[in-house]
Amino acid sequence: MRVRLLILAGLAALASLPGPASARTPLRPVLLRPDLRPSRLAVSPLRPIALRPMRWLHERIHRGMATTGPFAGRRAVVGLAEGADGATLARDYGVSSLSLSPGLRALEVTGRAAKLRALEAAVGRDARLRYVEPVRERATLHRRNDPLTTAIDPVSRVPYEWQFSHVGVDRALNVERGSPAIVVGVIDTGYAAVPDLAGKVAQSWYFSDQATSSLDTLGHGTFVSSLIGATNDDGQGMAGFCGGCRLMIVKDLDLDSYTIATAIHTLTDAGVRIINMSFGGSGISLVEADAMNYAISKGVLLVAAAGNEGGSVDYPAAYLQPAGGAPGYGLAVGASDATDRPASWSSWGDHLSLLAPGTYTDKPLCNVGVLGALPPVASLFDSACGTKFTNPVTGARYGYSDGTSFAAPEAAGVAALVWSAKPELTSRDVVSILLKSATRAPGAPWSPDHGWGILNAAAAVQLATGKSTDDAVVVGEPRFTGQVEGGQSASASADVTYQDGVTVLDASATCTAHVGSRTLEATEQQVDNGSVRCTWNLPPEVGGQRLEAHVDVCDTLSGATGSRDFGADVLDVMAPKAQALRASGRYGARLTLRFGVSEETGVGRRLVRVYRGTKAIFSSSSDLVPVDSGALRSLVWKAPKRRARGAYKFCVWAWDRSDNESDPSCARISLR
Repeated sequence: MRVRLLILAGLAALASLPGPASARTPLRPVLLRPDLRPSRLAVSPLRPIALRPMRWLHERIHRGMATTGPFAGRRAVVGLAEGADGATLARDYGVSSLSLSPGLRALEVTGRAAKLRALEAAVGRDARLRYVEPVRERATLHRRNDPLTTAIDPVSRVPYEWQFSHVGVDRALNVERGSPAIVVGVIDTGYAAVPDLAGKVAQSWYFSDQATSSLDTLGHGTFVSSLIGATNDDGQGMAGFCGGCRLMIVKDLDLDSYTIATAIHTLTDAGVRIINMSFGGSGISLVEADAMNYAISKGVLLVAAAGNEGGSVDYPAAYLQPAGGAPGYGLAVGASDATDRPASWSSWGDHLSLLAPGTYTDKPLCNVGVLGALPPVASLFDSACGTKFTNPVTGARYGYSDGTSFAAPEAAGVAALVWSAKPELTSRDVVSILLKSATRAPGAPWSPDHGWGILNAAAAVQLATGKSTDDAVVVGEPRFTGQVEGGQSASASADVTYQDGVTVLDASATCTAHVGSRTLEATEQQVDNGSVRCTWNLPPEVGGQRLEAHVDVCDTLSGATGSRDFGADVLDVMAPKAQALRASGRYGARLTLRFGVSEETGVGRRLVRVYRGTKAIFSSSSDLVPVDSGALRSLVWKAPKRRARGAYKFCVWAWDRSDNESDPSCARISLR
């Protein structure tokens, strides 16, 4: 039998729920052991939801939500009616009590399957019972790639923590730096004392029958916590999405519905504003729902990962988002990639709120993903293929991974940033701001694969405060110098000013560009006397495609930044070449016509025609296909059966994707 020890001060006297004095029998509550002394922390008070008081769930009301046995591990959770005595009830039904959660009116019991089924059957007949349900298992929702299907790209060409600027957290911090009075709760595998979380964890707990401390050796909890709360602007490592917020962490290795419910209740009573849940599983749990209702009634915003199975949204996330994008009290967060497309494996459907970066590309890459901090030992990551690296000076360890587990804490961090800017908001207000500000096509409604769109921190803070998050440096529309041609250099320049129009004199520039899948190296990137200039060499083979470029400018003195995206069509001014070779054969027989096509871009289409005299008697053409300039191509043609007046020849033309046309090349066909 598992035994959960009574630890937390102030609750030791709660032997059972209120009931007749003669019926009370002491039970051992399930409580969490604190691992840190509570620091002197000024917590911004919550605003309870006036229209959402605590609602206790009953199985007869929510029959469609609950599923009956089998009871895994011969364990069940019993929802007790007000005034019911758990010990007496357990004795009456011949089951053994494991632990009691007074705040949730929930009793964990164990017994033979027949006894548990009899207890379940009594729901609706025994007034002491609200529900009886199996203990549901949950799992952390990070996604690891299979090394055997991984394609390695040694140069990612993006910042390590690309997701930070991708959703505009850097610009949001221009307006709101975050507040230590806003506390985010995390239920996960614990946390490690990594440099990025130094001073950010206000309190932590662990279940004494699972562990001996809050130390994280799996890595998932540290990774999640760093995405939310890694210290900003400390000159090292990564930056968290919440700015100056602080964390309270519950280490839960079992992650079943009963321990999760206990953790939610504990964090709510501790005063957190937000609870992040980067885990999930199938089916609703009523004890879990009771705990979430309790948190919601106190004004807590709940954020959960949608799931990584590509099907319907997991629980508990699905409980937080009403169907069809209707207003709710929490967020079910799916994963998007660096192009803002939903990850193919991210769960979706009626209960999806929005997406946030959870992977870099839908292809299975190990060397780039979502960046997070890792403890020295991180068993969930150490054997996986994801890139891991250590700062040789600080010893801080980082890695890439994928999953909705890492999309959810990004949304939780931005919610904390919004709440820091306007503490008077309710949880429902914050949810509404994040959904209204999400990036989507103008006028686009909610959809089951995108929810309300992609998390946008800058837009969320601007919507909450009315303050602009625009960068202090303005980059004008770049102008290309001359024509942009394949095989030549492409140069673009733009004026750089402050928002008040004053010229920026001393600044640095970073210019990036790509044509299709080819990344270009910048040969010039500088700011000179108020003008930024970017130059790249264009290989001949990129003619006829689109150059997409980006410039970032940073003022040397103030650190103010600005950026601009721009592009241009790359001209292909070189026509392909065609060459026909002489051919011979017999009347009525098949013969091979050989020819060559050369094109510097490597792609072209061709036309072959056979003539008798001046009359075309055969024609064959192709669409755009790869062209090997050093190889001959061939075509089979059947000659006529009889000799006719006129000489035979065939001619070849070629075009590239810019419709540059070659000169025709013709060759004689000798027939005998």
